[in-house]
Amino acid sequence: MSHASHSHSRIIAAATMLFSFCITSSTNAASIRVDDFSDGIAVVHADDECCVLIDKTGRQIVALKFDDVESFSDDLAVVKTNDKWGYIDKTGRLVIAPQYEYAFSFSEGLAAVKRNGKWGYIDKGGQMVIKPKFDQVNNFSEGTAMVSADGEWGYIDKSGRSVAPYDLPYDVNAALK
Repeated sequence: MSHASHSHSRIIAAATMLFSFCITSSTNAASIRVDDFSDGIAVVHADDECCVLIDKTGRQIVALKFDDVESFSDDLAVVKTNDKWGYIDKTGRLVIAPQYEYAFSFSEGLAAVKRNGKWGYIDKGGQMVIKPKFDQVNNFSEGTAMVSADGEWGYIDKSGRSVAPYDLPYDVNAALK
């Protein structure tokens, strides 16, 4: 058996184990989905509340029960429980308690989180480093993130300081017609 088919078999085994876990803890485990690997870990989902973290050999790291679990980025994954979002580490340990209306994956050490209808950014310790004041946000890339406040778009740096306005040189709506 090749290494690739051996790993595939282990992933199938992990999915089967997840299915069994969900059958014993839930009334209906109808579908299984395996996310792509990210930071060396894949999330195997069954229905909307069961998942298993597996490594690249297909070995189960931990079984979890959350409403949603996103892929890992910067060693943390976004999780949802009771309509609030937080973060777990690669062992499945909750490291930032679910407290946000919505949350993005970490990128360059910061993650966008929504609180009281506005977006800000936290660090991996859960400290708010850029206060929630934006209507829309994007992840950081090359040290900047595109954000919108009061209908105006621009780029900020990791301290939240505006570094460049975002002016489109053409009419987007006209281009889409």
